[in-house]
This record gives sequence, structure tokens and C-alpha cells, in this order.
Amino acid sequence: MRITRGAESFYHSIINIEEKQKNNYPIVALEGMSHSSFMDKTMLPSGVVNKDLKPEVEENDGYKKVGKAMSSFIGEVIGPGSGTEGLNGIVNQLNDTSTFFAPLVKAMELENSYNIKDPCYNSNLVNPDLPTCLHGSKWTEMAQSIMGGEIGDKQARLNTIDNFHRVYTVNPVHLP
Repeated sequence: MRITRGAESFYHSIINIEEKQKNNYPIVALEGMSHSSFMDKTMLPSGVVNKDLKPEVEENDGYKKVGKAMSSFIGEVIGPGSGTEGLNGIVNQLNDTSTFFAPLVKAMELENSYNIKDPCYNSNLVNPDLPTCLHGSKWTEMAQSIMGGEIGDKQARLNTIDNFHRVYTVNPVHLP
């Protein structure tokens, strides 16, 4: 699983979610582990063994990390008195995961990644600005100011609008 897929899943399960559903579907990044770190290596196909990222933790430590994350989540679901670590455990792990994924999520938000939301494709040159779809890339707007350099007049501002389009729908065809 690509790390960006984990960041996307984190975004949709923790950030872009109704408050009442938050933490119902947690994504937890476990430091030093690859996706198969907690599996019995004798059961893995040779392609996985030979090509997978090499974990930094031993197999038994991987079992413990996954077990702790699972018991913390289960403890939150079934509530106090369950004998599991519960809310504090999963919240601590989610805080660490949030810190880990923060730069990737910020980058996806800047580019307005299609994995965050569908684009507002429209036949007009200017897409609608709707909460249900992406208008354009925030990065392009930011980059224009960087590339334009410092403007001498303090009263002047550079205002840009970026739009997502399928290239074949705009005539004449243009590229950024």
C-alpha cells in the first residue's frame, strides 16, 4: 500500500468526516512497520518477502503494535470496563498518525487531489465554486505569486483563479 493511500484514507476517515462518525474507522500509522510486518513470514509469497519494504521492527514487536492498536480501538467501541486501553490509547495513536500524515495531507489539499474530491468539470471556462467538488488547484494559485516575484507596489495584489478541465474540452487546447 502506498503511503499516500494511507494519507488519503486518514483524510477521509478522520478529517473529512461527519463529527459523529469520527474515529469509527481509524487509520493508524505504526512506526517502523511495513504492511506485512505482523504476518507470519513463512506464509508470505516469495514476491512479498523479496520486494516488500523491510520493516524496522521484529515480527513479535509488530504483533504487539498491531494488537495494541486493535485493542485500543475495540476498547473505544465497547466502552469503559472492557479491560482494554480504550479511548486514550487510540487517541494517542491517532495523534501520532495525524502528525505523520500532516505533510502529505497538506500537499493533497494544495494540489486539490482527485483522491480528496472529484473535480467540478464544467463546459464553461470557469468551474462552479461548490463544496461538493474541486474548482482548481490551490497550489497553482500559490505558485503564480511565487513565480511572479515580489511586487514593488504594496497596494498591488496578484489574484489568480485555477480551474480543472479535461484538456480536450477547451478550444483552443491549452496547458498550464
